Amino acid sequence: MSNPLSNNKGMALMTVLAILMVIVALANVVLSTMLNQSKLTHHQVTRIQAYYAALGYANYTYQKLFLNDDPVGWPAAFTKTFCRSGCDVNDQDLPFGIERIDVVVQADSAGRPGIREIVATAFFRDVSNY
Repeated sequence: MSNPLSNNKGMALMTVLAILMVIVALANVVLSTMLNQSKLTHHQVTRIQAYYAALGYANYTYQKLFLNDDPVGWPAAFTKTFCRSGCDVNDQDLPFGIERIDVVVQADSAGRPGIREIVATAFFRDVSNY
């Protein structure tokens, strides 16, 4: 007569299932880490693009002011908005992750005539659904 406690046929199935569960759990951790790194990298790239685009448009505005290159003339203080379409200045080459860039030019400072502050601000587009 065989002893039911010495029968190991079911142990192989349980061992294989346990190993598969560990492998699936590890794969889930690896894929989750990869997804998070991808999102973080995308955010960093968009931030760098926004920084350099804002810097470029601030320099563009400075150059226009320096050359007095506006037929209407420059008011004391103004804001120009740069975006893909429907703004003061339309630019199709604006990176996709940036919605718009506002460049604010302040009036001459009281203590230093001829000195104007230029501030450029980039606004991100919500790209989580794309």
